[in-house]
Amino acid sequence: MKNNKKKKRQYKSKKKQSKIIQFFLLLFIFLLSIIFFINYINENESNRVNIFSFNKFNNNFSQNADETLEESEEISEYSYIFDEDPQNKNENNSADKLPVDSFYEKNSDQQEKIEKNNKSEPESIFQNPENIIQPKGKKEIYIILDDFGYQDTTERILKLPFKISVAILPGLPYSDKGYKAFSSSSNITPMLHIPMQSINSNSSSEKLEIRVNDDYATIKNKLEHFHNLVPAFFANNHMGSKVSLNKQVATIVLKILSSMGIRFIDSNTINGSLFVDAGKELGYPVFKNMFFLDYLEDNNLPQREFNLALDTLKHQDFVIIIGHNTKENTLSFLEHLAKTDIFDKYEFLTVRDLFERH
Repeated sequence: MKNNKKKKRQYKSKKKQSKIIQFFLLLFIFLLSIIFFINYINENESNRVNIFSFNKFNNNFSQNADETLEESEEISEYSYIFDEDPQNKNENNSADKLPVDSFYEKNSDQQEKIEKNNKSEPESIFQNPENIIQPKGKKEIYIILDDFGYQDTTERILKLPFKISVAILPGLPYSDKGYKAFSSSSNITPMLHIPMQSINSNSSSEKLEIRVNDDYATIKNKLEHFHNLVPAFFANNHMGSKVSLNKQVATIVLKILSSMGIRFIDSNTINGSLFVDAGKELGYPVFKNMFFLDYLEDNNLPQREFNLALDTLKHQDFVIIIGHNTKENTLSFLEHLAKTDIFDKYEFLTVRDLFERH
């Protein structure tokens, strides 16, 4: 009898312990469930935030792209035809527009001098076999001063404390002086400013120019003559709106320049210029000018156009800008620019740097 009672007590005790264990197991499972539930919520919240952030990024990106498109459309309103003689006061409005290959070896004192003065061997520019990508730094500004040769602005340009390129017209009174001075400067890269035929029959161009009716041999003779007068390794077009719209002549010009080791920048004097397309087909890249500082006689125009160029640099790594050394407003603006802190924010370079970097 006593044994039965003892067994019953033991049985009750074990049953009680079992219930306690079950309770703690259930409690443990319940706590685990809560923990998993909290983690699940946190993960979902995190994903929701990430998705929100991603959507926000996409919306911002789309908005920025729309703004960029709007800005580019707005800038295109400034498109113009700068295809007049610098002494012609009735200048018209014009457009927007982009690099050249091979090495032309000439055993002349001038050739050696230009290479020595420009601080680098042509092979490093024209061939660039290693395709070196430059590390990104400040946004780059490439200013080209066109039409040098009509008047002597040599000293004013040499005094500018930043890098700049000067396009020299061949055979004018001050062309030779300017070329010698600029090719001796570490801050300046001289260019050959090639006279080309304009669609404006009223514009007084140079006596000798590339014309749409010229054959291959004639164009070659003219380019070699121009290059003998201004033996630079870089060139752009003076006027040339009619040539720019003629694919056959544009292709011939680039093919000959390529064989001479001269790199070309399209001055972009008219909408629809075909130099870039012709260069792509030849495997001869052509950069194009993007802004003119002085397509109108307006004292404030250089600053406004420069500001538009800076806006463009929000969306790209470099900008090419053309001004004219025959314009007092442009020279005064550049002299004023030299006194600002713009150089802390942007890097001013020459076309030689442009072709080495890009």
